Amino acid sequence: MATVVVEGLHGGPLCASLEVKGYPAIGIVEPGGVVRASDTMMHNVAAALEKV
Repeated sequence: MATVVVEGLHGGPLCASLEVKGYPAIGIVEPGGVVRASDTMMHNVAAALEKV
């Protein structure tokens, strides 16, 4: 199951809390709020997840 969040404002509260620096921004967040991987390119997120 996935939760998808779309933030309408550049620099809105979600972007600020996750320190988003570019778009598109992709993040994998575990239950409890731990960010497992994040990047602007899906293949970099996938590669980071393979290392965990």
